[in-house]
Amino acid sequence: ELLRFRQYRDAKGKQAAEASFNFVEVPYLFRPAGRDLTEEEDLVLAEAIAVSWRGWLGQLYPGRQFNLEVLPPPKTGSVVGIQVWERASGPE
Repeated sequence: ELLRFRQYRDAKGKQAAEASFNFVEVPYLFRPAGRDLTEEEDLVLAEAIAVSWRGWLGQLYPGRQFNLEVLPPPKTGSVVGIQVWERASGPE
């Protein structure tokens, strides 16, 4: 995984690599075979997770800033997702 990350980072840049590798498909987080949530419910769950992650990242890394984005199916090409990456503090 580390080699793949480095190759992707070198080709696309650090932020793009982080966003790609830190992508989570929300519907598959909890027992995917028995899930019965609608897309709208997945979006609500994703927003709740995003709020939690923003707070947690802020506590763990108070001097750093992160982008955390909830992505609807049209943006992911499949299901609701969450993507996170650190904001650049200088040249990439």
